[in-house]
Amino acid sequence: MSKKGFAPIVVVLIIALFVGVGISGYIYFQSDKLKNSPVNNTTTTGVVNITTTTIEPKISTTTTKSKITTTSKVITITKICDAMQSQFSKTICYTNMAVAKQDLSICNTIKSQSSILAQTDKNICYMKVATAKQDLSICNTIQNQNDKDLCYSGVAGAKQDLSICNTIQNQNNKDLCYLYVAKAKQDLSICNMIEDQKNKDFCYQHVAEAKKDLSICNKIQSQDYKENCYVDIGAAKQDLSICNILQTQSDKYLCYVYVATAKQDLSICNMIEDQKNKFLCYNSIAAIKQDLSICDMLQTQADKDSCYTGVTSLKKDLSLCNAIQDSSIKNACYESVLPSF
Repeated sequence: MSKKGFAPIVVVLIIALFVGVGISGYIYFQSDKLKNSPVNNTTTTGVVNITTTTIEPKISTTTTKSKITTTSKVITITKICDAMQSQFSKTICYTNMAVAKQDLSICNTIKSQSSILAQTDKNICYMKVATAKQDLSICNTIQNQNDKDLCYSGVAGAKQDLSICNTIQNQNNKDLCYLYVAKAKQDLSICNMIEDQKNKDFCYQHVAEAKKDLSICNKIQSQDYKENCYVDIGAAKQDLSICNILQTQSDKYLCYVYVATAKQDLSICNMIEDQKNKFLCYNSIAAIKQDLSICDMLQTQADKDSCYTGVTSLKKDLSLCNAIQDSSIKNACYESVLPSF
């Protein structure tokens, strides 16, 4: 089953599922509160000292106030993201910021050890901004055809425009585009336009989730996708009886996690015998309720640290990261909060 194997730090995914746009949705850190920090204003976080120094631009008579403000914001964002330790973390930070601000210039600050990898990361950033802005012209600036197709798919889904999919030549990418539009429109007939059976099953799963219709799950041929579909509907309808349809115990318990999180019900977590899923259950509810005391119920310090990260990502309080002992988890905590600043 494709939803197995959650790493503790990736609990933010579960948060995204219920705070954002549904179980298969994504969270973008959006905020209108990006601050233009004064010169030499240093924020001490406890892990990294993040200097948000804004360079004072030389103002000519032809420079507009809006351009100065935009430049200052980009410089501030660059300082925040550059303070992160790994290139991967920096890339995520730049991408999240670019989407939140719908600003392509931030994508252009993405770097990598490999020029090819850097371009790929920039393309992904462009795709996400294009989808957020529903702007195909951004997709047209992408040179790689496969990445351009994926960008078209994202915009097609956002605009619910099937005609965009028909401009895609690669059949697999066209199928993905159909999936995005089918889910957005909750239209099962669009899934039937998909040629590949696994892609069609995946489309059925997403439409079933969007419509909260268990009967659609039964149309799926792939057992993995069918079970994922049951999990999605069980969580969407907050119905444990749907979880009990699942054949394997691990799948059933994972379904319990989703239902417990949707209902914010710790008693359901206590029904889970598998420790990994029980941890995930407590972790998710702690984050949704923004309740650190639930994290303290966990047995190991590593589990508590990961739980603190989930809570902090929603409370948007950097100071809470200081309670985390593991340095890598602490960094993940900062990365989950910084895009909101």
